[in-house]
Amino acid sequence: MAALCLQGCSKFVVDTPESSSFATFSDKSCGSFSPAHTNLRLLSRAEYDNIALDVFGSSIVPSVQAGFDVIPTGDTGFTNSGMTSVPTAPQITDTMTAEYWKAAELLASEVIQKKSGTASFYSQVAACALTTPITTDCYSTILTNLSLRIWRRLINTSSANNEAGRLMAIFSGQSTFDSGLHDVIKAMLMSPNFLMLSYTQGGFTPNSVFPIDQFQMASRLSFFIWLSAPDQTLLNLAAQNQLSDSATLQAQVHRMLADPKGLRLGKLLADEWVNVSDLPNLGFITPSTAIQNDLVTETELFMQNIVSSDLNIMEMFTGKYSFLNANLAAYYQVSSPSNATGFQRTSLASTPRMGVFTQAAFAMVTAGSPTTTHPVYRGKAMALHFACQHVAEPPAGIAASFPTNIPSGISPKQTLAYHTANPVCAACHNVIDPYGLALENFDSFGNYRTSYANLNNIAVDPSGTLPTGESFQTADDFLQVLSQDPATQACMVQNLMALAVTRTPTSSDDKCVTSTISKTAVLPATSKFSDIILAIVNSREFLLQTSEAQ
Repeated sequence: MAALCLQGCSKFVVDTPESSSFATFSDKSCGSFSPAHTNLRLLSRAEYDNIALDVFGSSIVPSVQAGFDVIPTGDTGFTNSGMTSVPTAPQITDTMTAEYWKAAELLASEVIQKKSGTASFYSQVAACALTTPITTDCYSTILTNLSLRIWRRLINTSSANNEAGRLMAIFSGQSTFDSGLHDVIKAMLMSPNFLMLSYTQGGFTPNSVFPIDQFQMASRLSFFIWLSAPDQTLLNLAAQNQLSDSATLQAQVHRMLADPKGLRLGKLLADEWVNVSDLPNLGFITPSTAIQNDLVTETELFMQNIVSSDLNIMEMFTGKYSFLNANLAAYYQVSSPSNATGFQRTSLASTPRMGVFTQAAFAMVTAGSPTTTHPVYRGKAMALHFACQHVAEPPAGIAASFPTNIPSGISPKQTLAYHTANPVCAACHNVIDPYGLALENFDSFGNYRTSYANLNNIAVDPSGTLPTGESFQTADDFLQVLSQDPATQACMVQNLMALAVTRTPTSSDDKCVTSTISKTAVLPATSKFSDIILAIVNSREFLLQTSEAQ
């Protein structure tokens, strides 16, 4: 029996995969436990591109050179759940099939073209073919190597599902060895075993709970932290059944976060959580495209620094520094870094800026308009994604309830007061408005202001009270309050959990686990980013899965 526990929630027990039955999951503090089923999902564009680089050592960028369609973000807000919202399975269109076919052809052809060289993909998986004669055992060895690198698991040889036999027929059916290798690589790249990720087990009753297997664990770890397939180290540990050992798991998490590939996680958090990657698509004429790109880079570097320097995640709210080049220093009107051509960590101690939410990229993507800020738009983004406050859609016909007696020339805060006077509007606006109004000192371009130039210089009033009762006077106060709010701290974990398990944590157990992690891995002043990641990968949400309904 393997005992799995999370500090703050009572222990529960699960039988090992070899056992024929599972215990009932219950938890005195969190209630009954039944982990959600993580749906079958397609690789994201970034994941496919990273695999081309990490696994094949390729210079090809498949999503660009094969023209992949954009996969929308899913319910979690991350692209890695973009195709899991459908009730049955991801829908692969004829167009997508043609794009995947082109990418597979490009990669398979490159493997053969770059056959020579000790570091080539060919030499890694088909070393035995570099000598003659090529034996039958060599074919089998190559198929095993390919299945681990491309399908991220061992190949199936059972009589009921003889994957090895079908692939061998493709491999040996060509006139030359290399053309057969080309075709089998292409076939494996076109297979759902490569294009999709799933966490399933045979032999379990519908709706039962089971631990994901070792190779699935390697994939879940790797796609969470590296946005890519597991490397040889993870595959070897999975083959040796070592990833269920907590000390080994901890060592691997630290190794993966310290690897340069760990920076991808920070970039993803900036691009898809803070959502700054949307900036180039918003049609802002000013500032220049170069400045807009630099602003996106600033936020990406800030989030990557949290990962690489292993900082507390709440630096997102409180960090009094950023990463600027000469262009951005001029844009923010601060002293230019000494290296005029590159980005450097720059102190913002003497400025009103703090964390990512006062950076211009965030201000621009949440402004709602390039001409004037809309506090409701920015407030909804803050409340929903960084405080996990429920924000309902406006009721049908709400436009008819809008007040008609709002005088002209008043501030946005005064205007919104007319809306909150209406009980129908107040339910949502009392939640959203404080988050947006708190950041009104930052205009649509992220410039700091103390008054509204287009409203006869009416003073900006960022003060307010959050739905949880905490009051603040300035944007700095607001961000400090949020950083110390238990609900916000739990929200940080909830978003990272959603990314890790590619589903939105919605159950009462999910909320208990994420709240508990926040108390142990976010709240303490000594907490580090790796503490959250370790707590997540040791959680039952990460380690377990509910089998399909039928």
